Amino acid sequence: TLQSRLKHPHPEFADADDASSLEEVYRNAHEGLVVKPTDRCGSAGLHIFDHRPDRASLKQAVEAARNVSFCKKVIVEARVQRTGLQFGGDYIFHQGRLCFASHADQYQFRTATTEAGIGNLVPSGHSEKVLSEATEQVVQLVETLGLSTGIYNTDVIVSAGQVYVLDFGARLGGNMLGEVHRLATGVDYTLAAIQLAMGEPPQITQSNAEMNAGHLVVHSDRHGTLQEINFSETLRDLMAIDLISKQKGASVQPYASTSDRLG
Repeated sequence: TLQSRLKHPHPEFADADDASSLEEVYRNAHEGLVVKPTDRCGSAGLHIFDHRPDRASLKQAVEAARNVSFCKKVIVEARVQRTGLQFGGDYIFHQGRLCFASHADQYQFRTATTEAGIGNLVPSGHSEKVLSEATEQVVQLVETLGLSTGIYNTDVIVSAGQVYVLDFGARLGGNMLGEVHRLATGVDYTLAAIQLAMGEPPQITQSNAEMNAGHLVVHSDRHGTLQEINFSETLRDLMAIDLISKQKGASVQPYASTSDRLG
């Protein structure tokens, strides 16, 4: 695999359609398994097993992931236990050169079967060494894949002192993460994306904003009907943007992916 050739740490994994490789990963799943479609985001189709599941449960999770996959492809990974918070990076590249990087710590909502992101905070609290290692891996991925210009989003964990890039996508992070980066760094990621799409070099004007910026996904942990959404006055004083996507009387369900968010 690409990460193996680059000597990047990565979980043992298998294509769910490759019975032989899948069996090997299954037998070695001492810390559990992660099942996910190869082409979705926002935790859609994701299933996390904290221990090795029975084969029937694994098959059910694979089929659920396949049902939401655009290309009907599913990957099964050995679960890697992380140390500290998961984090992500959004990297701006132009003509093969890294122009800017910003990292955000990620906060998760854990259910019985999955883990979905409910918040990001910029800047990351991880050490400069960890962030530099993640960035170096991304630079090598971009170069090896023959990519050149764009914004690339990652999900990263640290386990046993090693940095694992678990997800790499050719896009800016969702849930208005570009605005979070802009508020914390002064770099307008949305503008940079438009400029890159137009074939222009991005305008990187960084400010040393002495603030943290973050977002919180408003969500529910139960089925029901939305009555109202309230924020404390303390929180309202800190809010730059209030974007509610469901109205009073709407049906809500427990948060499992970003399609379930209320705002």
